[in-house]
Amino acid sequence: MTRLHKRRALLIGNEYYDDGRFSPLASVRADVWGLAQVLRHHKIGNFVSVQTESDLTADDIRAVIGEFLQEREEDELALVYVSGHGVRTVRDGGEFHFVAKDTDYDRVSATGVSAGFLNDALEECVAPQKIVMIDCCRSGGFAVGLRTSDPQPGSSVAKSGERPPLTSRGVYVLSSSRAGEDSYADAGGGDDVKPSAFTGEVIEALRTGKVSKDGGSAVAVSDLFHHVNQRMRAQSGGRQVPVQSALGVDDRIVIADSPFGRAPVLESLRPGPGPPPAKRPRRTPRNPRMGSPPGPAC
Repeated sequence: MTRLHKRRALLIGNEYYDDGRFSPLASVRADVWGLAQVLRHHKIGNFVSVQTESDLTADDIRAVIGEFLQEREEDELALVYVSGHGVRTVRDGGEFHFVAKDTDYDRVSATGVSAGFLNDALEECVAPQKIVMIDCCRSGGFAVGLRTSDPQPGSSVAKSGERPPLTSRGVYVLSSSRAGEDSYADAGGGDDVKPSAFTGEVIEALRTGKVSKDGGSAVAVSDLFHHVNQRMRAQSGGRQVPVQSALGVDDRIVIADSPFGRAPVLESLRPGPGPPPAKRPRRTPRNPRMGSPPGPAC
Protein backbone atom coordinates (compact mmCIF):
# COMPACT_ATOMS: atom_id res chain seq x y z
CA MET A 1 0.00 0.00 0.00
CA THR A 2 1.32 3.41 -0.98
CA ARG A 3 0.62 6.14 1.53
CA LEU A 4 1.44 9.67 0.42
CA HIS A 5 1.71 12.06 3.33
CA LYS A 6 1.49 15.18 1.14
CA ARG A 7 -2.24 15.26 0.44
CA ARG A 8 -3.90 18.34 -1.03
CA ALA A 9 -7.56 18.96 -1.83
CA LEU A 10 -9.70 21.38 -3.82
CA LEU A 11 -13.36 21.50 -2.77
CA ILE A 12 -15.82 23.34 -5.02
CA GLY A 13 -19.44 23.95 -4.05
CA ASN A 14 -22.01 25.77 -6.17
CA GLU A 15 -25.11 26.61 -4.15
CA TYR A 16 -26.56 29.57 -6.08
CA TYR A 17 -27.21 29.98 -9.82
CA ASP A 18 -27.97 32.99 -11.99
CA ASP A 19 -30.47 30.97 -14.02
CA GLY A 20 -33.48 30.49 -11.75
CA ARG A 21 -34.32 27.18 -13.37
CA PHE A 22 -31.46 25.66 -11.37
CA SER A 23 -32.72 25.49 -7.81
CA PRO A 24 -30.43 26.64 -4.97
CA LEU A 25 -28.71 23.83 -3.04
CA ALA A 26 -28.31 24.70 0.61
CA SER A 27 -26.67 21.34 1.34
CA VAL A 28 -23.66 22.36 -0.73
CA ARG A 29 -22.49 24.57 2.16
CA ALA A 30 -22.65 21.65 4.57
CA ASP A 31 -20.96 19.34 2.05
CA VAL A 32 -17.89 21.54 1.67
CA TRP A 33 -17.80 22.54 5.34
CA GLY A 34 -17.99 18.98 6.67
CA LEU A 35 -15.63 17.42 4.14
CA ALA A 36 -13.05 20.16 4.69
CA GLN A 37 -13.10 19.43 8.43
CA VAL A 38 -12.37 15.71 8.12
CA LEU A 39 -9.70 16.26 5.48
CA ARG A 40 -7.94 18.91 7.58
CA HIS A 41 -8.23 17.05 10.88
CA HIS A 42 -4.78 15.90 12.05
CA LYS A 43 -6.17 12.54 13.18
CA ILE A 44 -8.13 11.85 9.98
CA GLY A 45 -7.17 13.32 6.61
CA ASN A 46 -4.22 15.37 7.80
CA PHE A 47 -4.17 17.10 4.41
CA VAL A 48 -1.40 19.62 3.91
CA SER A 49 -3.90 22.02 2.34
CA VAL A 50 -7.64 22.11 1.69
CA GLN A 51 -8.75 24.86 -0.68
CA THR A 52 -12.48 25.65 -0.70
CA GLU A 53 -14.32 27.63 -3.38
CA SER A 54 -18.00 28.51 -3.73
CA ASP A 55 -20.42 29.78 -6.37
CA LEU A 56 -17.94 29.98 -9.23
CA THR A 57 -18.60 30.85 -12.86
CA ALA A 58 -17.64 28.31 -15.52
CA ASP A 59 -14.46 30.24 -16.34
CA ASP A 60 -13.54 30.42 -12.66
CA ILE A 61 -14.11 26.68 -12.19
CA ARG A 62 -11.82 25.90 -15.09
CA ALA A 63 -9.19 28.34 -13.83
CA VAL A 64 -9.26 27.05 -10.25
CA ILE A 65 -9.14 23.37 -11.25
CA GLY A 66 -6.44 23.97 -13.85
CA GLU A 67 -4.25 25.90 -11.45
CA PHE A 68 -4.71 23.42 -8.62
CA LEU A 69 -3.77 20.37 -10.70
CA GLN A 70 -0.90 22.11 -12.49
CA GLU A 71 0.71 23.02 -9.15
CA ARG A 72 0.80 19.45 -7.84
CA GLU A 73 4.12 17.63 -7.42
CA GLU A 74 5.24 14.07 -8.10
CA ASP A 75 5.08 13.10 -4.43
CA GLU A 76 1.54 14.35 -3.74
CA LEU A 77 -2.02 13.09 -3.68
CA ALA A 78 -4.51 15.45 -5.33
CA LEU A 79 -8.23 15.37 -4.53
CA VAL A 80 -10.82 17.36 -6.50
CA TYR A 81 -14.36 17.49 -5.09
CA VAL A 82 -17.38 19.16 -6.71
CA SER A 83 -20.84 19.55 -5.19
CA GLY A 84 -23.73 21.10 -7.09
CA HIS A 85 -25.97 20.52 -10.11
CA GLY A 86 -24.82 18.23 -12.90
CA VAL A 87 -26.28 17.47 -16.33
CA ARG A 88 -25.67 14.93 -19.06
CA THR A 89 -26.30 16.64 -22.40
CA VAL A 90 -27.87 13.92 -24.53
CA ARG A 91 -27.69 15.98 -27.71
CA ASP A 92 -23.91 16.14 -27.38
CA GLY A 93 -23.39 12.42 -26.94
CA GLY A 94 -24.24 12.20 -23.26
CA GLU A 95 -21.25 14.12 -21.97
CA PHE A 96 -21.48 15.08 -18.32
CA HIS A 97 -21.27 18.78 -17.40
CA PHE A 98 -20.87 20.57 -14.09
CA VAL A 99 -23.36 23.42 -13.76
CA ALA A 100 -21.64 26.69 -12.86
CA LYS A 101 -23.09 29.85 -11.33
CA ASP A 102 -23.52 31.42 -14.79
CA THR A 103 -24.62 28.29 -16.69
CA ASP A 104 -27.59 28.78 -19.02
CA TYR A 105 -30.22 26.04 -18.56
CA ASP A 106 -30.82 25.95 -22.34
CA ARG A 107 -27.11 25.97 -23.26
CA VAL A 108 -25.45 23.71 -20.71
CA SER A 109 -22.81 22.32 -23.06
CA ALA A 110 -21.69 25.83 -24.03
CA THR A 111 -21.93 27.46 -20.61
CA GLY A 112 -21.13 24.64 -18.18
CA VAL A 113 -17.87 22.82 -17.46
CA SER A 114 -17.46 19.54 -19.31
CA ALA A 115 -16.08 16.32 -17.92
CA GLY A 116 -13.62 16.47 -20.80
CA PHE A 117 -12.03 19.58 -19.35
CA LEU A 118 -11.42 17.92 -15.98
CA ASN A 119 -10.15 14.76 -17.67
CA ASP A 120 -7.63 16.78 -19.67
CA ALA A 121 -6.47 18.59 -16.53
CA LEU A 122 -6.05 15.27 -14.73
CA GLU A 123 -4.02 13.92 -17.64
CA GLU A 124 -1.59 16.83 -17.38
CA CYS A 125 -1.27 16.60 -13.59
CA VAL A 126 1.94 14.85 -12.47
CA ALA A 127 0.64 13.79 -9.05
CA PRO A 128 0.86 9.98 -8.92
CA GLN A 129 -2.41 9.60 -7.02
CA LYS A 130 -5.52 11.53 -7.99
CA ILE A 131 -9.04 11.31 -6.56
CA VAL A 132 -12.14 12.88 -8.06
CA MET A 133 -15.28 13.01 -5.92
CA ILE A 134 -18.50 14.29 -7.51
CA ASP A 135 -21.79 14.94 -5.72
CA CYS A 136 -24.10 15.91 -8.56
CA CYS A 137 -27.09 14.46 -10.38
CA ARG A 138 -26.03 12.16 -13.25
CA SER A 139 -22.46 12.17 -11.93
CA GLY A 140 -22.02 8.53 -12.90
CA GLY A 141 -21.94 9.90 -16.44
CA PHE A 142 -18.46 11.20 -15.67
CA ALA A 143 -17.16 7.91 -14.37
CA VAL A 144 -18.72 5.34 -16.72
CA GLY A 145 -15.70 3.57 -18.15
CA LEU A 146 -13.65 6.67 -17.30
CA ARG A 147 -14.75 8.29 -20.54
CA THR A 148 -16.12 11.76 -20.96
CA SER A 149 -18.97 11.02 -23.35
CA ASP A 150 -20.74 8.34 -25.34
CA PRO A 151 -19.12 7.34 -28.66
CA GLN A 152 -20.50 9.41 -31.54
CA PRO A 153 -22.03 7.57 -34.51
CA GLY A 154 -19.69 7.58 -37.47
CA SER A 155 -16.58 8.30 -35.44
CA SER A 156 -13.51 6.06 -35.53
CA VAL A 157 -14.21 5.12 -31.96
CA ALA A 158 -17.73 3.99 -32.72
CA LYS A 159 -16.60 2.03 -35.83
CA SER A 160 -13.91 0.13 -33.97
CA GLY A 161 -16.19 -0.59 -31.03
CA GLU A 162 -13.61 0.81 -28.62
CA ARG A 163 -14.40 3.31 -25.90
CA PRO A 164 -12.03 6.24 -25.44
CA PRO A 165 -10.49 5.89 -21.98
CA LEU A 166 -9.43 8.63 -19.65
CA THR A 167 -5.68 8.31 -20.07
CA SER A 168 -4.74 9.73 -16.67
CA ARG A 169 -2.88 7.26 -14.49
CA GLY A 170 -3.73 6.50 -10.90
CA VAL A 171 -7.13 8.20 -11.05
CA TYR A 172 -9.94 7.10 -8.74
CA VAL A 173 -13.42 8.55 -9.33
CA LEU A 174 -16.27 8.40 -6.81
CA SER A 175 -19.64 9.61 -8.13
CA SER A 176 -22.74 10.12 -6.01
CA SER A 177 -25.18 8.44 -8.42
CA ARG A 178 -25.46 6.47 -11.63
CA ALA A 179 -25.45 8.23 -14.99
CA GLY A 180 -29.24 8.36 -15.11
CA GLU A 181 -29.97 8.98 -11.44
CA ASP A 182 -30.60 11.95 -9.20
CA SER A 183 -28.38 12.77 -6.24
CA TYR A 184 -30.40 13.84 -3.23
CA ALA A 185 -29.78 16.75 -0.93
CA ASP A 186 -31.40 18.14 2.18
CA ALA A 187 -33.98 20.75 1.19
CA GLY A 188 -34.01 22.37 4.61
CA GLY A 189 -33.30 26.04 4.79
CA GLY A 190 -32.45 28.41 7.59
CA ASP A 191 -29.66 27.59 9.99
CA ASP A 192 -30.09 23.82 10.03
CA VAL A 193 -28.26 22.75 6.90
CA LYS A 194 -27.19 19.14 6.50
CA PRO A 195 -24.89 17.54 3.94
CA SER A 196 -26.30 15.73 0.95
CA ALA A 197 -26.94 12.00 1.14
CA PHE A 198 -23.68 10.95 -0.51
CA THR A 199 -21.27 13.47 1.00
CA GLY A 200 -22.88 13.03 4.39
CA GLU A 201 -22.04 9.32 4.32
CA VAL A 202 -18.48 10.06 3.17
CA ILE A 203 -17.96 12.55 6.00
CA GLU A 204 -19.33 10.18 8.63
CA ALA A 205 -17.30 7.23 7.33
CA LEU A 206 -14.07 9.22 7.50
CA ARG A 207 -14.94 10.79 10.86
CA THR A 208 -15.60 7.47 12.59
CA GLY A 209 -12.96 5.43 10.77
CA LYS A 210 -15.32 2.45 10.64
CA VAL A 211 -14.57 2.11 6.97
CA SER A 212 -10.94 1.06 7.50
CA LYS A 213 -10.21 -2.47 6.34
CA ASP A 214 -9.69 -5.05 9.09
CA GLY A 215 -9.75 -2.30 11.68
CA GLY A 216 -6.42 -0.94 10.43
CA SER A 217 -5.17 2.62 10.67
CA ALA A 218 -5.49 3.49 6.98
CA VAL A 219 -8.65 4.33 5.04
CA ALA A 220 -8.35 3.41 1.36
CA VAL A 221 -10.55 5.01 -1.29
CA SER A 222 -11.86 1.60 -2.36
CA ASP A 223 -12.89 0.74 1.20
CA LEU A 224 -14.53 4.14 1.57
CA PHE A 225 -16.57 3.59 -1.58
CA HIS A 226 -17.76 0.11 -0.64
CA HIS A 227 -18.84 1.32 2.80
CA VAL A 228 -20.73 4.32 1.42
CA ASN A 229 -22.23 2.25 -1.40
CA GLN A 230 -23.66 -0.32 1.02
CA ARG A 231 -25.05 2.36 3.31
CA MET A 232 -26.75 4.26 0.50
CA ARG A 233 -28.19 1.16 -1.16
CA ALA A 234 -29.75 0.16 2.15
CA GLN A 235 -31.12 3.60 2.98
CA SER A 236 -32.39 4.65 -0.44
CA GLY A 237 -33.69 1.30 -1.62
CA GLY A 238 -31.55 1.58 -4.73
CA ARG A 239 -32.89 5.00 -5.69
CA GLN A 240 -29.41 6.56 -5.51
CA VAL A 241 -26.45 4.25 -6.06
CA PRO A 242 -22.89 5.64 -6.03
CA VAL A 243 -20.48 4.70 -8.82
CA GLN A 244 -16.74 4.10 -8.70
CA SER A 245 -14.22 3.98 -11.53
CA ALA A 246 -10.46 3.69 -11.53
CA LEU A 247 -7.71 3.71 -14.11
CA GLY A 248 -4.07 2.91 -13.63
CA VAL A 249 -4.56 2.29 -9.92
CA ASP A 250 -2.24 -0.58 -9.03
CA ASP A 251 -2.37 -0.27 -5.26
CA ARG A 252 -4.74 0.90 -2.55
CA ILE A 253 -4.86 4.68 -2.39
CA VAL A 254 -5.06 6.04 1.15
CA ILE A 255 -7.31 9.07 1.56
CA ALA A 256 -7.23 9.32 5.35
CA ASP A 257 -6.25 7.66 8.60
CA SER A 258 -8.63 5.93 10.97
CA PRO A 259 -8.84 7.88 14.24
CA PHE A 260 -8.10 5.80 17.30
CA GLY A 261 -10.45 5.87 20.24
CA ARG A 262 -13.46 8.14 20.19
CA ALA A 263 -14.36 9.69 16.83
CA PRO A 264 -13.71 13.47 16.69
CA VAL A 265 -16.71 15.77 16.95
CA LEU A 266 -17.00 18.12 14.00
CA GLU A 267 -18.04 21.75 14.30
CA SER A 268 -21.59 22.61 13.30
CA LEU A 269 -22.04 24.51 10.07
CA ARG A 270 -22.13 28.26 10.62
CA PRO A 271 -23.97 29.86 7.73
CA GLY A 272 -23.09 33.35 8.92
CA PRO A 273 -21.38 35.22 11.73
CA GLY A 274 -22.23 34.31 15.29
CA PRO A 275 -22.53 31.04 17.22
CA PRO A 276 -24.20 27.92 15.81
CA PRO A 277 -28.00 27.87 16.19
CA ALA A 278 -29.28 26.49 19.48
CA LYS A 279 -32.54 25.17 18.08
CA ARG A 280 -32.66 22.72 15.18
CA PRO A 281 -35.69 23.17 12.90
CA ARG A 282 -37.52 20.19 11.43
CA ARG A 283 -35.79 18.49 8.51
CA THR A 284 -37.65 18.84 5.24
CA PRO A 285 -37.97 16.08 2.62
CA ARG A 286 -34.98 15.37 0.45
CA ASN A 287 -34.66 17.34 -2.73
CA PRO A 288 -33.10 16.27 -6.05
CA ARG A 289 -29.97 18.18 -7.04
CA MET A 290 -31.30 18.96 -10.49
CA GLY A 291 -34.66 20.39 -11.43
CA SER A 292 -36.55 23.49 -10.54
CA PRO A 293 -39.05 23.21 -7.76
CA PRO A 294 -38.50 20.59 -5.05
CA GLY A 295 -40.16 17.25 -5.55
CA PRO A 296 -39.93 15.87 -9.11
CA ALA A 297 -36.91 13.92 -10.28
CA CYS A 298 -34.50 15.80 -12.48
